[in-house]
Parts: sequence; structure tokens; C-alpha cells
Amino acid sequence: MNKKTKVILNIFLTLFGGIFIGAYILQHLLTFPLNDKETKLYIKTNSKFDVVYNLLLEKKLVKNEKLFFLVSKLKSFPDLIKPGHYIIPSQCNMIDLINLLRSGSQFPVNITFNNIEDIEQLAQKISTQIEEDSTHLYLAFTNEHFIKENNFSIENIPCMFLPNTYEVYWTNEANSIREKFLAEYHIFWNDSRIKKAKTMGLSKIDVSILASIVEKETIKKDEMSIVAGLYLNRLNKGWKLQSDPTIIYAIKKDLNRDTIIKRVLFADLEHKSPYNTYKNNGLPPGPICIPSIEAIDAVLNASVHNYMYMCASVERFGYHEFASNSSQHKKNRKKYIAWLNSQKIRR
Repeated sequence: MNKKTKVILNIFLTLFGGIFIGAYILQHLLTFPLNDKETKLYIKTNSKFDVVYNLLLEKKLVKNEKLFFLVSKLKSFPDLIKPGHYIIPSQCNMIDLINLLRSGSQFPVNITFNNIEDIEQLAQKISTQIEEDSTHLYLAFTNEHFIKENNFSIENIPCMFLPNTYEVYWTNEANSIREKFLAEYHIFWNDSRIKKAKTMGLSKIDVSILASIVEKETIKKDEMSIVAGLYLNRLNKGWKLQSDPTIIYAIKKDLNRDTIIKRVLFADLEHKSPYNTYKNNGLPPGPICIPSIEAIDAVLNASVHNYMYMCASVERFGYHEFASNSSQHKKNRKKYIAWLNSQKIRR
């Protein structure tokens, strides 16, 4: 081999070796794991590339900035950004990361709620779990056309929302979330539950309204069916429900929702409101909270007994003392009032 041939061969080997090494390094960088554990990522609607890039930096999912920008441009990622909730699997590499985000294959999220007083509070709670804001949710939930079309009223529309866990997409808009709740409402009210309600002479709305009162009367699930049975006895005999929680709800609704009322006074019983069950016969026009499924089923499976009165127990905290006659109820009530006074609970 002459000298000229050797020079050409060396140049060829150098170039080929450089290309080979470069390709090897590039392949290594593109397939290098970016994360050791699963990473959650939330990309807001209308996010620009720089916003997404900074978000990825915060999550430490960018190891080589120049290469990331190059690959992103080659894959048109800046023009294909899709909002959503993404779960980046562990050991994900740059190519897979960009492919996942540009595909829009977002993962669903679970929204859940309980112990909710009204629609406004519900909208606020849900807005903390998805992208949509509370104002849009509230307006969707109280939309006049939607309410009328589905045979609700502005007072009883809270009955449509059942405390549970719902799978949705983080980017779902307010109307979509509303339709999800409506669909679940129809599933919940199956033939069996509807039949039980009709047997009791109640509509689905009636059951939920009564369940909301039961919910507020007792924190003990094993007592709910007894309380439900008591109120059904009162309804069937044409008595006023005389439920303290309805008084508390009326006062808070009309004056200040944040008011804390630990004791209902005689003056409170005169409060003018359709929710005052000391003044008005039958059920109030709407629920006094969004009742739990347990409370609804407690009404549908109410205990059969002859109790007509109830009073908070001073011996079993959270429970009640029940009575079938006024003389026994007066004794229970006297004991409870004495306890309130001893604790200096005036309001």
C-alpha cells in the first residue's frame, strides 16, 4: 500500500469512525432515561412551547436543552402542543416524551366531593380538581334551560349531584362535567330505587330532600334509617317536620353562610323562609345540603317504628334519643337543654 492510499484510508476511517461515534452518542442521548419514577404533568389550554418547556425543566425532564429543541422542531412539537393531564412513565426517554405530549394521549383524573352545602360550594370544590374554573362550573350547573329540560328547579338542582368518585379528563369543560353528573344520576336512580320511592309516596327529588335533612341530623350512618323513619312518620301523619337543621340552613342562606350555629333558639323558629319546617308543612323546596348516597339509601330503606320525636343524646355523643310520645320527649329534651347550659352553649 503506497503512502497516498494510506492517507486516503486514514481519512476515510476517521470520518467513518466520527460518524459512527456521533450516531452512537446521539442514539444514547435520545434514549437516555429522563426520570426514575412516574411523573405527573399538567399542560394548560393554549399553553405556548416556552411554557411547556419551562414546565418540563421544573420536572427535570430535560437533560440536554439543545437536543430537546432540535428534536422538538423536527417533530413539529411547538405546533402540536395539546393540553391535558399526562403521566410520564418512569425511565421515559426524550423521543417517547415528545411523542406522548404531541399525541395528546392524556390520562383521566378522578374528581370527588362530599360534605357540600350548595352548588356554589360544589363548583369551587370541583374547580380545584380540574382545569375549568368555578364560575363556568356554577353557570353550567345552574343553567336555566338545562334545569328546565331535565325537570329540576333552581332550588332542587343540587339533588342531581351524587357524592362519589367520577373519572373525567382534566381539560373537560363545564358542560361536559355537568352531563357526566346527569348520566350518573340516571344510572343511580334505577328501577329498584324508583319503585321504593313510589311505594313510600315520594318522588326522587323528595327522597333526596329528605335525605339531606337526615344527613344534617345525624353523623352516625347506623342511625340514619331510624331518623328517616321518624320523619316519614311525621309526613304520613301530616305533622310538621320541625327539623332544626332546616332552621340553621334558612338562617345561613338568608344572612351569612359562614355563620356558626350550635344552638337553635326560640327566636330562630320564627325566621321566615320556605325552608323553615317549623312554620311550613311538608318538605322544603330543595335539599339543605347535597346528601350522600348513604343518606339517600337510608330514606329508601327507612326503619319501621313508631318514633315521632328525637333529641340529641348527652350520653352517646353524635346519637339521638328517640321517643314515641311527647312526655318521654320532654324528659329527653330537658336533659339535653341542661347539658347545653352546663357547657355554656348559648348560640
